[in-house]
Amino acid sequence: MSDSATARAHRSASSVATLRFISSFDDPVVNPDRLAGAFLGRPLRTAVRVPPLRRAICGGVRRRFPGALEYQAARTRHLDRILCERLAEGIDQVAFLGVGYDTRSWRFHDRLRGARVFEVDQPGTLARRQSRAEALGPVAAARVAVDFERDDLPARLDAVGFDPALPVLFLWEGVTMFIDEAAVGRTLDFVGRAAPGSSLAFDYVARAALTRPADYYGGAEAAGHFARTGEPWRFGVDPEEVELLLAPHGLRTRSHYGPEDLRRNYLADAGPPSDGRVPGFHGIVHAVVS
Repeated sequence: MSDSATARAHRSASSVATLRFISSFDDPVVNPDRLAGAFLGRPLRTAVRVPPLRRAICGGVRRRFPGALEYQAARTRHLDRILCERLAEGIDQVAFLGVGYDTRSWRFHDRLRGARVFEVDQPGTLARRQSRAEALGPVAAARVAVDFERDDLPARLDAVGFDPALPVLFLWEGVTMFIDEAAVGRTLDFVGRAAPGSSLAFDYVARAALTRPADYYGGAEAAGHFARTGEPWRFGVDPEEVELLLAPHGLRTRSHYGPEDLRRNYLADAGPPSDGRVPGFHGIVHAVVS
């Protein structure tokens, strides 16, 4: 992996951690992931803990990226909920695909006890994750270095104890839009061959947003940012085509949340300046093995 690709991956993971951390305090939209601050530099962590500075930071983020704080909070809550539901149902394995600087291995340490946990990402991201994660304490998770476009995900998981005979929950957060269609298809094929009772939760951007981002609330700002930073959106699926995407891979939808579903279920109580509005190009799917 090139130095520039490593830097882009770190920047992307850090951006998510930043959004989670700054809205984990007293913002109208509260993110449950306070531990995300462990992956940020001390000056930013210190500034965020000062209410006037935090309000200024939040205001700047909302002007530059409308709905980004709201989406991160709703996505975090929704995927947390799916994880807890699946663990309560007795799932045997959890694989975080594109784990970045996610903290669920720590936040749900007790609930994950007894399950096999796999944290999958690019080598550079995993190395930075390991160096920053020491402050959070050890976790019983196997770390798996994978580039979704180049590497054999099943082989890499098998090498660290993944059992294809046991049900698994795959959480694939913030990845599909940044890889090509072939890599998405290979990953869905692998998931579709998983043991009965397995499922996959992933988020996506609408296909139309790849060419017409300005048609969506927050779309032009987000697409422009990712293009400028060398990580443009590369894959999308329109909401009405999700079943068509899943079916050839042996998957079917268990739940499908669009922007209004996320606002209504997780952000309905948000007041000004947010009002809980989520960017219009996002969706989150929970699919099960047919």
